[in-house]
Amino acid sequence: MKYYCQKCHLIYDQDICLQCGEKLKEAHLDDDCFLIEKKQLWADADMLKELLEEHHVPYYCASSMGAGMSLKIGPMLETYQFYVPYSHYDEALSCVKTLFGADEIEY
Repeated sequence: MKYYCQKCHLIYDQDICLQCGEKLKEAHLDDDCFLIEKKQLWADADMLKELLEEHHVPYYCASSMGAGMSLKIGPMLETYQFYVPYSHYDEALSCVKTLFGADEIEY
């Protein structure tokens, strides 16, 4: 059984979040799970988007700066947090490991 933190959007094997200390609920198929954060630099984010789309994994990205700030200071510092439904989490995690290696998973 996997557990889900509604605050941090992380998946765990235990029922306590290691990030915020919250008591966790059982993960449901439609929970939006944090996958990874990637920089736009070197097109890491774009490569991951393409791979997830090839595998028909639904996802969404949240920009760390927003469009206005990114235009003002440039894309060099822009990062994207990727989220996927729990129903596709394992497949998405496999895509990340294939593209970037297992070392990229920080949690």
